[in-house]
Amino acid sequence: MVCEYGMSELGPLTFGKKEEQIFLGREISQHRDYSEDTAIKIDQEVVKIVQSSINVPKRIIMTTRIHSIRLAEHC
Repeated sequence: MVCEYGMSELGPLTFGKKEEQIFLGREISQHRDYSEDTAIKIDQEVVKIVQSSINVPKRIIMTTRIHSIRLAEHC
């Protein structure tokens, strides 16, 4: 999502050059064509996406927790 489609705060950029080797089936490899500083920024963007993906369901569970407890008490 970050490297291939440019879907992050780094902007609409793609990172890493993909190469396909068809003679051995369909093996796809990716070559790093960016600096270590850029790799750190990419990692930070991935961490932000993963953290926000974890926080959304946690928030939903915590906001509906009270209703779930009340429902369980009445059953």
